[in-house]
Amino acid sequence: MNILFVSENYFPYLSGVPVVVQYLAEGLSEKNDVSVATAVPLNDGNPITENVNGVKVHRFKIYRNCAKVLKGNIAGLRQFVIEGQFDVVIIECGQASTTDVLLPVIDRLSVPSILHAHGLSGLLGKPFELKSDFKHTVGASYNWIRMQYYYKHTFKNACNYISASISLTDSDSGYAYLSDHISRNYVLGNAAEDMFFEKENEPYKLPFEGTPYLLSIANYSVVKDQLGMMREFYRTKNDGYALLMIGSKKNAYYYKLLEAKQLLDKQYGKRQVEILTGVDRRCFPYILDHASVYLVSSIYEEFSISIIEAMARAVPFISTNVGNAKLLPGGVIVNDIREMHTAIDNLLNDESKRRDLGAKAKRYAFDNCRRKVAVSKLECIIKEVVSN
Repeated sequence: MNILFVSENYFPYLSGVPVVVQYLAEGLSEKNDVSVATAVPLNDGNPITENVNGVKVHRFKIYRNCAKVLKGNIAGLRQFVIEGQFDVVIIECGQASTTDVLLPVIDRLSVPSILHAHGLSGLLGKPFELKSDFKHTVGASYNWIRMQYYYKHTFKNACNYISASISLTDSDSGYAYLSDHISRNYVLGNAAEDMFFEKENEPYKLPFEGTPYLLSIANYSVVKDQLGMMREFYRTKNDGYALLMIGSKKNAYYYKLLEAKQLLDKQYGKRQVEILTGVDRRCFPYILDHASVYLVSSIYEEFSISIIEAMARAVPFISTNVGNAKLLPGGVIVNDIREMHTAIDNLLNDESKRRDLGAKAKRYAFDNCRRKVAVSKLECIIKEVVSN
C-alpha cells in the first residue's frame, strides 16, 4: 500500500506531533511504501527530498505571516498530494499549516483521507481571556475569532470530504466535534519509545548525591507551568527530596525559572532544585528509574507522552487534570495546581501506595502504549477505511 502522511512538522524536528508521525510512518514502512509531505520555514537547511529510515520525506517551504495568512509553496504541496499515486492520505492535526493548505482542495482527492487530529485545541479558546500581557490578550482574542470561523465554516465544510478521523482518546478536545462531522471515527492512543520498555538503559550522572527526587521532563513553557510546579515543590513538607526538571533548551521561560528559584529560596528556604537542558534523551529511562514521583503541571495537554514514559518505568505520577491523565492508572490527579504540594506530601509519605501505583502504571503502559501496538492499530484502521 502507498501511504502519504501530511504533517506540519517532521524529522529532524522533535516536538510531540512529529515524533508520533515519525514512529507511525517508520513502523508502517516495514510493510508499505510510505511518504511524508511536510512544511519547513524559508531558512530551513534540510534537503527538499530525502529518505529517512525507509520513509520518503518531501519538504515544502510554507509559513504564516504575522496575520496568520499562509504563504510559500502552497501550489506545490497541493499538486504533490492531489497528483501523487497514493492509496490513502493521512492528514495530521487541525489548525496546522499543511492541513489548512489542503482543506480548500480536499474535495479533489481521489483516494480516501484520514484526519489524525491530536485534539483540536482551537475549540478550547475563550474570547477576551486575560493573558500575561496586553499583546498576548489581544492575540488570543484574535485567534479565538479565527477559530470560530475555522471550525464553523472552513473545517466543518472540509469534513464532508474526509473519510475518517482518528482521535487520541474519546475524551480529547476534538473527539465530540469529529464524531458530529465525520461519519467514521477511531481512537488510536499514543505510545512511548521502545527504549522506555527495555531493561538496559544509558546511565547518567545525577546531580543529587544519594538524594531522592521528584522529576519533570517537558519543554520549558507557560503551558507546562513549571513555575507553578516549582512553587508547589517549595511548599512541601518533605524537605529531604530534591526537584529535577529537564527541558530541551534554554529559552526565556528557562531564565524565568532560574530567577524564580532565587526568590523561592529566600521565601521558603534553600531547596535542591536542578533546571537542566541538553540531557541526552537516551538517559531518560535511567533518570526515571531513580525518581520517586513524576510531576506534570500543564495547563493544557491532550495525551502526555512523558506520563506514559514514566509509567513504563513504574514511576507513579501526580498531574493536573489535563488531557487523558485522569483516565490513566498509576497516578494522582489534582484539579488545581495549588493542591499539588499536598498531593506530593501524601504520596511521599505512603511508600506502599507509590509501589502499587507504579506497578499498575507499568502494566498499563506495557499492554497499551508500545509503538508496535499503535502501528498495528493504525494499519488496521487504514485497511478498513481503504476497503470501504
